[in-house]
Formats: sequence, C-alpha cells, structure tokens
Amino acid sequence: MIRAMSMRRAPESLWRSRSYLSIWVAATVSNLGSMLHGLALPFLAIDQIGASPGDLALIRVSAVLPGLLFGLVAATWVDRLPKRALLIAMDLGRAIVVLWVPIAAWSGTLDLLQLCAVSALLGFMEFIFEAAQQAVLPRIVPPDQLVEANSKLRAASATTESLAFAAGGWLVQIFGAASVIAADVISFLASALALIGVRPTEQATPAESESEQRSIWLETGEGLRFALRHPVLAPLAISAALMQMAWSAVGPVYLVFVYRELGFEPGVLGMVFAIGGVSSVVGAVFCTRISRWLGAGRTLVLGSALFAASIAVVPFAPSAGAVGLALLVLNQLGDGFEVLFDVNQRSLRQILTPEPLLGRVSGAIQVAGAAAMLLGVVLGGLLGETVGTRATLGVAAGVVGLAALVIAFSPARRQPGDALEFQPPSG
Repeated sequence: MIRAMSMRRAPESLWRSRSYLSIWVAATVSNLGSMLHGLALPFLAIDQIGASPGDLALIRVSAVLPGLLFGLVAATWVDRLPKRALLIAMDLGRAIVVLWVPIAAWSGTLDLLQLCAVSALLGFMEFIFEAAQQAVLPRIVPPDQLVEANSKLRAASATTESLAFAAGGWLVQIFGAASVIAADVISFLASALALIGVRPTEQATPAESESEQRSIWLETGEGLRFALRHPVLAPLAISAALMQMAWSAVGPVYLVFVYRELGFEPGVLGMVFAIGGVSSVVGAVFCTRISRWLGAGRTLVLGSALFAASIAVVPFAPSAGAVGLALLVLNQLGDGFEVLFDVNQRSLRQILTPEPLLGRVSGAIQVAGAAAMLLGVVLGGLLGETVGTRATLGVAAGVVGLAALVIAFSPARRQPGDALEFQPPSG
C-alpha cells in the first residue's frame, strides 16, 4: 500500500488542460471588464443622472435581488442544461445588456430605471454564470487539483482587481465612464470565445419524455435539502453567509471612517487598497500548500479567524498618521486570509456534492450569500448611523469571528487537505 502510494503519478499541470485554461482565460478577461464596469458605473450615474447615495444603493440592491428571488430555480436549470452552452449564453447576454448603458448615455436618454434594470439583468446572469462555472469545474479538473484550480482562478481575479483599481479611475477620467463601460462588452465577447475550448463531461437529463421529467420544484428542493442536511456543507454555507454579511456591513462605513473621520487622502487609500490585491494573490498562490499542510478544515478556521482580526484592528486607528496607516495595511493583508477561506469552501463544496446536484447546491449557497449581503448592507447602514463607524467595524469583525467558530465546532474542521482522502457521497 505504501509502495503504491509512493508511485502515484504526479498530476498533470492544469496549464496543459485546454478546458481549464479556457475557463481561466474567460474568467480573467470577464473579471477585468466587470471590475472596470463596476468602478465606472457609479461615476456615470452621478454625472449623467445626478444619482444620490440612495440611488446608488438602489442600483446595488437591483443587482442582488433577482438572484435572491429566483436563484434556487435558476440553479436547477443549471443542472439540467449543458454547462458550456450556458456559460457562453450568459457571456453573450451580458455583452448585449452592458452595451445598452453607453448607447443610452451617449444619446442622453439614460435614467435611474434603466440603470436598475441593467443591474438586475447583469446580476441575474452573473448568478447563473457563477453557478454553472462551479458546476463545470469538477468535470474538467481531477478532485485532487480542485483547490489548485480554484486558487489559480482567485489569483487571476485578485490581479485583475488590482489592475482595475490602479487604472480604472484614470481611464474614467481620460475616456469617460461610458467608454469604459463599453469596453466591458469586448471582455464578455472575448470570454465567450475562450469558452469554446471547454470540453466538460456533460450529463444529460435522464428523463426521455415530458411525463418522465421530474418537477422543477422537486429538483430545487432536492438540492436545498442536500445542502442543509449535509454535516459539512451546512456549516460551510452558514459561515460563508456570515462572511458575506460582515463584508457587506463594512462597505457603508469603511470609507466614511478612513476618509472623512481619519482624514486619509484618496491617493494614499488607493495605494493601501492595492496592497489588498497583492495580498489576495499571495493567498491564492500559497493556498494549495497551506491546505495540504493543515487540512482544508483547519485552513478554513485559520483564514476566517485571521480575516476577523484584520477587520478588528481598523477601529483602533487613531488618525491618518503612521499608526493609522500601519493598521490599514494590516487590514488589507486580511484579503489574503479571506482567499484561504473562500478557495477551500468552494473546493470542499465541489468535492462533497454529487455532480448532478452541483448547480443546485452552489445556487442555494449563492442565494444564502445574497440574502446575507442585503442584510449586511442594511445592518452596516443602521449601525453606522446609530452607534458609529468604529463600533460597526467591531461588530463586523465579531460576525467573521462567529463564522470561524461555526467551522471550528463542526465536522468541517476535520476535513483533510488531500482530495484523495475524501469519501464523497454518491448518488
């Protein structure tokens, strides 16, 4: 047995897999375009329609609400339909929808209702795209390379995020927000073209006639029940939702605290935020090694606990001086710890979920995350107004700490780091 294990052939590099490389290129290109689009849209809304903070919040809620309301049923269709075709369709659909924004802006007809409608459509298609991508990955990547595959995707996402923060503001200033958003159309078309190279092992729907097809509501409930009853997936979903809620609660108060109350200049803050992108890349690069060393479960606890600590230090910043700057840098280093958590929870979900249920289980967890995100935005706004920004940041850190405790006191903590040691459920 020992000899057989020692002779196990080293896995082939993911870069030699045409399907994985296609997914990676598509995700990287579309992420860059989407980050630039997300950065430019608020500027366009403010300049074109005089959007208020409430209007910007409404646009953001419009992007999240469709996935929350219809995500479970949509995820069921993800499991029924061919994944590659669905991914390409979502890219082409997003390209068409995004194109509407610069056309309306250049023609002078853009209004708040259009921006909310565009955000809702983009948010819903992004929800489906994400569920389909998570469902297709285990069909093109061996189980023992899923952590590495997700790590490489997160590293690319973090890199594009840093590039977007660094260049986005200048591009908006030089070319205008509408032109930057128009460039996102190119990114979605390029992503769709790259996805042609994906060759997943598709599983057709077993039903041969309409009378044999199962109710979509029955299938939707099947995925939800599996996630809720699973001893590992259930705490993963709870902890992921708590992380989403905490991060969303930070959003309404963070800039108010560091910019208005502490007095940091935008240029300094931009450099600090760039450190967060670098930290995310580092976390993604070393995620596979750390997971195999500590085990996936302990890495989840470590990542969420250190991420909580990185938020907890921010309220202690006294001013825009050296101490305050050092604490903000420590805060940005937490992005790498969040990556450790996210990559491992995604990989565990893909390994422990039977392939026919992957879309529905991923969709259920995405819906829980969307609900937590909306709750976090409301919670952050209310606490920021009532108890102040420092206390709100402290509460957010506590919520992330609670996510770490959920994992620490559940069977998820004992999950190994080598996928070959797992015993995934069948059927």
